[in-house]
Amino acid sequence: MRGSIWIAAGLLATNILIREAAPTQPARPAMKPILVVETPPRRIAPETTEAQRLRWFWQAKHSGLHPPQCEQFDPLARLDADVDPAPGHEHVFGNRQFGVMILDAQGTLLAHMDPIGCAKPSTEDQSLSLSFDRYLIVRTRNMELDGEHLVGHVVDRHDDELTTLLRLDLGGDRKDAEREWQVQSRIVIGAHDEIEVIHHGRRRTPDGEWTEVDDHCTWQISTQTSSCRRRAEERTPESE
Repeated sequence: MRGSIWIAAGLLATNILIREAAPTQPARPAMKPILVVETPPRRIAPETTEAQRLRWFWQAKHSGLHPPQCEQFDPLARLDADVDPAPGHEHVFGNRQFGVMILDAQGTLLAHMDPIGCAKPSTEDQSLSLSFDRYLIVRTRNMELDGEHLVGHVVDRHDDELTTLLRLDLGGDRKDAEREWQVQSRIVIGAHDEIEVIHHGRRRTPDGEWTEVDDHCTWQISTQTSSCRRRAEERTPESE
């Protein structure tokens, strides 16, 4: 495996013997060199929980950095599915604080995704969830001042890294002084590199009227652009 899978930290300490010119002063004994090397095991030890392994691997991969802060409840998400060309079904697990891992059917680590990060603390569920439909989809729920923000990350494996191809707004239940938005969305994987996001719900305009939301946005992964249509309207180009 290339990249971050094999990470080792080494510490070499030597003591240099210094001799005094005076022949009457005895020489100090030399200290033996000390070599400390840590290498992440290739297999996940059965007695080690997945959450502990995620934390350990992040710390090994980012040696010397403080762990990302997380004050919210951050349970582990799990998914067993055929998400990779490797033989058999893979085991995927992760959380917001330390990222996502994919193991093959034998328990070998295939790839890792750096953490999305935790949102501000809230008593409501803001955990991460996993699903698969040609692409691995990592979903998060954030509770901001105006309410709920649902986000989808379309993820693909490149060697030993899981890379976010698209970051999608999947709606939520939000309200501020001028407008309100209650929208749920779903992701439909299309042909080639197209991904469609279908938004359904309602929004309240500043004048207090409610209007239906029925938006269909088609994203091109290669160009990071989208075109949207609203009901029977023509498509209008949009991009992030």
